[in-house]
Amino acid sequence: MNIRRALIISVVVVAVAALAVPLVGLSTHASGVGGSARPAVTAKAQPAPVAVPVQQGMKLANGQEITPVDQVQDAQAGGQISAETWRTLGIPRTADPAAASKKILKRLKSGGSSGVSIQSGQPQVLNGKSATSAALMTNIGGRDNQFSEVTLLADWDGREDCAADREAKVDDFSTTEPDIDFVLTRTAISEHTFANGWNESIYYYGDSVGNVWVGADTTGDGRVDSITQINLPTVLNAFGTINSDDQVTVTGLAVNPVADLGSFSHVNGAYSPTFGPTTPGTPGVTGEILYVTYTDTESGLNLAANNTPVRSGLLAFPVSDVVSPAKAGIILTDTGFPVTVGAAFGVAFSVFSNIAGCAVDDDGSVYFQQVDLVQFTGANIVKAASKDDTAWQDRSLATSGFGTLTTLNPTNGLYSDASGPVGGNVSQITRYTNYSGTSTLFGNIVAINTGPCNVLYAAVSRSAGSGDDGTSGLFPAPSAFASGTPSMVISFADCSGAFDICTAPVAGTAGNLPMANGIADVAQNGLALSAGVNNFRVFVLGNGPDIRPGAGTSAVVTNSTLKIDMQID
Repeated sequence: MNIRRALIISVVVVAVAALAVPLVGLSTHASGVGGSARPAVTAKAQPAPVAVPVQQGMKLANGQEITPVDQVQDAQAGGQISAETWRTLGIPRTADPAAASKKILKRLKSGGSSGVSIQSGQPQVLNGKSATSAALMTNIGGRDNQFSEVTLLADWDGREDCAADREAKVDDFSTTEPDIDFVLTRTAISEHTFANGWNESIYYYGDSVGNVWVGADTTGDGRVDSITQINLPTVLNAFGTINSDDQVTVTGLAVNPVADLGSFSHVNGAYSPTFGPTTPGTPGVTGEILYVTYTDTESGLNLAANNTPVRSGLLAFPVSDVVSPAKAGIILTDTGFPVTVGAAFGVAFSVFSNIAGCAVDDDGSVYFQQVDLVQFTGANIVKAASKDDTAWQDRSLATSGFGTLTTLNPTNGLYSDASGPVGGNVSQITRYTNYSGTSTLFGNIVAINTGPCNVLYAAVSRSAGSGDDGTSGLFPAPSAFASGTPSMVISFADCSGAFDICTAPVAGTAGNLPMANGIADVAQNGLALSAGVNNFRVFVLGNGPDIRPGAGTSAVVTNSTLKIDMQID
């Protein structure tokens, strides 16, 4: 029933489909886990924030520098996340993740999962060479069962009834699982597909022991026939100064389909010919960027001078169709693999956790979550956007520095920028903003995705204390929602807050055309922004309290808002 319910929900509409898939399979609540269903969420007194110096200019093995941080650090940063919190979130622990990762790869290489039948119940008649932009890729399985598969689903029978009617099993981990708690967490489809004119289709999927798997279908049958492994603890440790814990879970995968990859070739004077060019500011290799978010469940990674733990991060991997032999900095385990996956660049690291993952919009900007799982003060969604000068707009967030985020409440919603390369004749800048604002509501976000016009969608679990059905989140609703909040898909939009310069009567001053400023707009004109109360709109309501008008929330939900039987776990 869990599988059937999840599949029905996943094909209602594309936005709901992409968001309603839970983080770790189809059953992520705390059933079968001993102890309390979730830790008590109570208000806690917080000591005054203290300034924490970051090792300014510290060089990493890949050439990047740690960007200075001019924000105070929230007091929760030094606390501990309880084991019960991780169990409640469905993020399992593995006794030996490194051994588990090697075991999985060995079994996958030997074809050990080929005999397991499909689990979605749909006929396997999906053409692997068709346009996957009109299909949905998800993972089926979860904790406490014996199957884990990556599956393409589509409604291609011509009826347009929003019901899946065919599938292709992309990959199967059912007989490779190191233990019963192993899960596949996230999936993404590459721009490199048969439908886009390439000779292969590339798929990405992450797991609960810290691996990103890159699968290639070179025959067009929809099933991968070659796979390479990116182990995040290994990648992070390869940075040099950073020491990552082995308990790492992949929480998000997102693809920027078109970018100039030259920014990955120049870091502090170093040059790699794989992505070119030889001179910063001239075109490099065109390809795509795979963005990956992760959460470190033991906080073993440290960037600050006083060893303050860093609990999550956003990494960027360049992906080019130019085949390169295995070499330093290039992650390839198969000779002749159809694409080249470059070494990771750090885009941002945070002292907070990440559960909701990441998403890429039409401009190549990336959104990712920060959530306080120590004192449960709230969460936000950060937007990382390229602010390169006009000499080199590459749609890439890779710079020679990266953001280190130590607060949920930066001054005026702005974090410090990251920039580089040093010594180039152009300016590459990545800007970080508190896009959503900070609220307890956003602590219950479990997945995010983008839609047309850079609208950001978020799948939100029902609030704690709203009549727990085993799927509610850890955070209470803002006080404006007296009865709590239900499972729902919400949307954010950023169309105002700044002004253009093209219509300015005086060069260099603001014009009169409104434009985005990196912070989500108020949903109803004339109201002061209140994060988590009126800076989003409800796309669809699910199980839980009915917050349609009558509760004073007409700015974000109307009487006509769709309400369906839907759990977001």
